[in-house]
Amino acid sequence: SLSMTSLPGQGTNFNIRLPFTLAITQALVVRAGDEVFALPLPTVEGVTRLTRKQVDRVMASADAVFDYGEHSYRMRHLGPLVEGAHGRLPEDENAAVSVILIRAGQHSTALLVDEMLASREIVVKAVGPQISSITGVSGATILGDGRVVLILDMPSLVRQQQPIATTRERVDDV
Repeated sequence: SLSMTSLPGQGTNFNIRLPFTLAITQALVVRAGDEVFALPLPTVEGVTRLTRKQVDRVMASADAVFDYGEHSYRMRHLGPLVEGAHGRLPEDENAAVSVILIRAGQHSTALLVDEMLASREIVVKAVGPQISSITGVSGATILGDGRVVLILDMPSLVRQQQPIATTRERVDDV
């Protein structure tokens, strides 16, 4: 909040009050289906790109494990992890697919996303009790274009492997 007082001949006093719980972090903004999400960069170990053919080969194996460097990652699409956000991989088998590497102990995941939109600094906003109880959601942010985007708690989400409701469905429920 901002308040201002002015006295003639004495000057103007500006009072600015900021919340103590304001948190700013770097995040990777991604799209899965029609939904946009923010992944805090501290949870992201790396980013790579594979062809659709390489992704299909990994996903066709029984355990869907992707080896990168000295680590193995269970490959999953972000869409099914966030219920209602149906991911779409490109039709062309030579098209590039973005893969985000998330390290969460023995639950490390190679996360497929439809599109990586940007890496940016975001302000973390607390969410109300209706949303804060959902596994895998750590907060929300407002993008420059006015869209509200959920900030995902990726280690928790990949450990639980349970879908969460989409932004659109939560707004309809409230």
